[in-house]
Amino acid sequence: PRHADSMDVFLVQVVGECPITVGYTEEPTDADQKYVLKVGDCIWIPRGTWHQLRPVKSRVTFSFGFESDPDCDPATFV
Repeated sequence: PRHADSMDVFLVQVVGECPITVGYTEEPTDADQKYVLKVGDCIWIPRGTWHQLRPVKSRVTFSFGFESDPDCDPATFV
């Protein structure tokens, strides 16, 4: 489901493809950005950013979460 994580997340697509939608509100809007992650693609999702992966077939996506002090700038990890 569409959700926002409490930590920064770095996704890496390893096998197959996976559509992902990224937005800034809990409900989808026309401003949402849509991508299709392909093998070798990666995306950084800052904490609190709403997103939803919608796999259409088997795939492997690695998700790395980075927790830190809530006052720490998320860009510290990039």
